[in-house]
Amino acid sequence: MAFRNYVLKRLALFIIVILGVVTVTFLLSHVIPSDPVGAILGENAPPELVKKVERQLGLDLPLHQQYIRYLKGLVHWDFGIALRTQNPVSTDLRTYFPATLELVFLSMIIAIVSGIGLGIISAIKRNRMPDNVSRIFSLVGISMPAFWLGLLLILGLYYHLGIIPAGGRLSPRISPPSNRDRRLHHR
Repeated sequence: MAFRNYVLKRLALFIIVILGVVTVTFLLSHVIPSDPVGAILGENAPPELVKKVERQLGLDLPLHQQYIRYLKGLVHWDFGIALRTQNPVSTDLRTYFPATLELVFLSMIIAIVSGIGLGIISAIKRNRMPDNVSRIFSLVGISMPAFWLGLLLILGLYYHLGIIPAGGRLSPRISPPSNRDRRLHHR
């Protein structure tokens, strides 16, 4: 009985947190100065076209009605149209989510293996040089923003060493470019 109550309580808290995140996201999208219609049509769009697109997007509705429409869209997996690709956002999510999961799992494996390895080295070589080096490595890893670390890794591993591709995702059926191709690309 206690376990069931615990699970129900956690589930209720989960729903409240999700609703809170959705509400904050919605409100932030309306507080931040931006013009979604201008982003879609450009700055010099005729006013009648701007009004038409605002009506299509529901931006002419009062805020509470926009929020209800937003919630209904989320429940029905309708996130709107992506500005860059002009595809439904749910289609783009299905396309790109597997690569995101692959990246998450690979990074978790690297983090777990290196974290356990550094922890073992630190425990065995306590207060000696390897322990101090692992502390510095861990401190830098925790303190440095992930985007900056990623840029530095791309700079070092792609540009200087030519070990990895610059970006994007290669199909498993495509062989990576040779070192000669990479050198030609840098010229």
